[in-house]
Amino acid sequence: MKHAPQPASASAWRAQGDASIVRGDIPAALQCFEAARALAPDDAVNYERLAATLAALKRFPEAAGRYREAIERDPCNADSHYGLGWTLEQMQQLEPAVAAYREAVRRKPGADGSHNNMGNCLQALGRFDEAHAAYRLAIDGAPRVPLYYRNFVQTTRLAADDPVFASLERLVGDAVSLDEADQAQLHFAYGEALSGMGRHDASFDHLLKGNALQRAGLRYNEAESLGLFAHLPPLLTSDALASAHGLGDESAAPIFIVGMPRSGRR
Repeated sequence: MKHAPQPASASAWRAQGDASIVRGDIPAALQCFEAARALAPDDAVNYERLAATLAALKRFPEAAGRYREAIERDPCNADSHYGLGWTLEQMQQLEPAVAAYREAVRRKPGADGSHNNMGNCLQALGRFDEAHAAYRLAIDGAPRVPLYYRNFVQTTRLAADDPVFASLERLVGDAVSLDEADQAQLHFAYGEALSGMGRHDASFDHLLKGNALQRAGLRYNEAESLGLFAHLPPLLTSDALASAHGLGDESAAPIFIVGMPRSGRR
């Protein structure tokens, strides 16, 4: 059996890695990008591709290291700073993540994703004023992304004369141009904004619309889900429960929490 010839250059390995990503074969892509890096160790693009692939595999510490190597070779690439920020965020290293996102927007001021993610990190750190400023910049950069409005209104009240509210209302007027997932986010954002203004009836109407759209997008097979409970009795034997003795409150009986996939909540 003849084997396909191996790529002879870093760019060819990189192209093969990109093709593997498109196919969803992440481990194969990782091997390709490693080969590209070995052939061209000074090319920052190889490190960035390698870092993104490691992050996709949830190998975050390795990914952060590769992003830093990419930045050493090309400090002007905003995408590498964004990737480092996102990776550090997944590792709950929020202060360094904020610093990476700040560098990303310094290199590319209109990077709405970096502004939004920075806002999320700042909010988690309790730095709400800075978070609100970051969300505003995200919205300025991409006024048709409902998620940015929702993140903003979940942490502050909008005044009726706020430019962000005017932008949100314009997007609501063109909601049909969005896909259903974005429409749901938009209705939630608008509903919460209206609630903050005391317009509760209108708010509730949009929250209902958001819930209906979100419910419609849930993939839930009732028979299959309920069938899983049939497997519990053989697993939850007296021996199994006894082995868990001492974990938590010893006086409490076992507690089982069952989700409500039809409630519109995640």
